[in-house]
Amino acid sequence: MRARFQLFTTIAILAAGLSRADAAPPRIGYLYPAGGRIGDTFQVEVGGQYLDDPLGVVVGGDGIHVEILEHNKLPSAQVVSDYRDRFRELQPKIRNLKSAAEPPTADEIASLLASAELDEKKLRLMDEYERRRNDPKRQLNSQIGEDVQVRVTIAENAEPGVHYWRLQTKSGLSNPMRFVVGEHAEFNEPEPWRFDLMKFIGLDSNSSSDSRRDQGSSLVTLPATVNGRILPGEVDEFTFEATEGEQVVISVEARHLIPYLADAVPGWFQAVVSLHDPRGQELAFADDYRFDPDPVLFYKIPRTGEYRLRVRDSIYRGREDFIYRVTIGELPFLTGISPLGARAGTEVDLTFHGGNLDEQTKTRHPVPDTAGL
Repeated sequence: MRARFQLFTTIAILAAGLSRADAAPPRIGYLYPAGGRIGDTFQVEVGGQYLDDPLGVVVGGDGIHVEILEHNKLPSAQVVSDYRDRFRELQPKIRNLKSAAEPPTADEIASLLASAELDEKKLRLMDEYERRRNDPKRQLNSQIGEDVQVRVTIAENAEPGVHYWRLQTKSGLSNPMRFVVGEHAEFNEPEPWRFDLMKFIGLDSNSSSDSRRDQGSSLVTLPATVNGRILPGEVDEFTFEATEGEQVVISVEARHLIPYLADAVPGWFQAVVSLHDPRGQELAFADDYRFDPDPVLFYKIPRTGEYRLRVRDSIYRGREDFIYRVTIGELPFLTGISPLGARAGTEVDLTFHGGNLDEQTKTRHPVPDTAGL
């Protein structure tokens, strides 16, 4: 009897442990894009692990509304094999559709896929799994293998600066992740790949099934903030026009967004930026700013025309969580202040140092009566 009781107790403890493991709290690895402009509505990808059953996003601060759209999780190899077999069985019917006089409607395609218990999302995830598995430069990483797509609206009353996000699921609340509310026009780098159902199933005769974007430069209008992420071996390029005499500031946020990547070697994304003329000649370069690992580049424009900004990792690594934001323009940038202190209860003449500060470089300020920072 005692042996039975001990066996039952052991089974109960193991079951409870498995239940707790199944209910692991969500873990966010990145947000992309990691920010947006006041007044804009756009889509954000929340990447991480254990993101099933998302309920909402808890945001620090007012004026940021987030709506859950869908949860995506790469299927296992066994599930992908099952999808592939089902899709293969549909090929005769797909050939019949291709030979028909009229192109199939979206409802006809959906009905065809449903007959094999497939849909566009399953085919998209299958294609994504195979692309990652077959790319020798990329590794499947379960820590950022899921994503939740959300729609974000930033109200006019939102406070500019950093706001922390936490994803809430049925299993709990995630770790915080930084999201930046900006005031300049926002541009996102075109994604390197976009799933196209018609191309994938072979019903688009005008192009191949490879839906990669043009790898050319993206044109932005200053002042602006550009959002991007670096994949293995990738160099992102953005083109902007500038006028002779402008003092352009190029400020990168990478480590500021995600300070540490536990399974990366080294454990962070080390962003590097360089400025080039239309012929590709390098004009300026930065890989840090003083003691800050995120680079800042200052450049006085010698002649009016187009200039190209390139962003990459210092040793050409990359993956989905190598996220960055780069703010570009003839914008004020503070590099220092003097004096660094004054006696409590007095007044002090402050001098601000930096670029594009106009005439606001010297002001008189009262010093608080209480000593301290």
